[in-house]
Amino acid sequence: MRFQSQNTFEYSIKFIGSPDLPMVWRLQKEWYVKHCPLVTFKELARERYDPHPTSVDRLWNEPACGTLIFHCRLLVRSHVVFPADEDKHTKRGVEEIRNDTFYFGLNLLEEADLYPYIGDHIVFSGVEYVVQKVKLDPENFWGHTNIPLHVTCNCERYRYGDARIPTSLDAMEM
Repeated sequence: MRFQSQNTFEYSIKFIGSPDLPMVWRLQKEWYVKHCPLVTFKELARERYDPHPTSVDRLWNEPACGTLIFHCRLLVRSHVVFPADEDKHTKRGVEEIRNDTFYFGLNLLEEADLYPYIGDHIVFSGVEYVVQKVKLDPENFWGHTNIPLHVTCNCERYRYGDARIPTSLDAMEM
């Protein structure tokens, strides 16, 4: 999703009255560049791929043709928090459960003209994840400006299952 097409912010974040905000944006960008790895963000095609969908995917309630087609692939810096791996017995057998959290700086997302959305994929350290939840944590807001500094993405490891492996973009990291 394009950054300006999401409806979370109905105003421009560049014209907020806080005089410290430009300094915070510079510090945040420097911190992400120096301390955070590059992850591959793969955006699903969704409605841009087929304007007249004929079948709807029942899981995502989106056009089925766009669920495995990627519109673009970008390298974005992200702070990654991952818990210890857990082995869990599921109906598929013993699986290694790994639910990671990715934090993206709001000003870096604006520069890349990108906003994460449910169903997008993230490739980090050779593992592909699917975004399950995108949220703005209340503790990440800057002062009393109602501007979040980070966008939080809760992800889980992507299971290919019975679906075919997406061929529009490589499943491996660049």
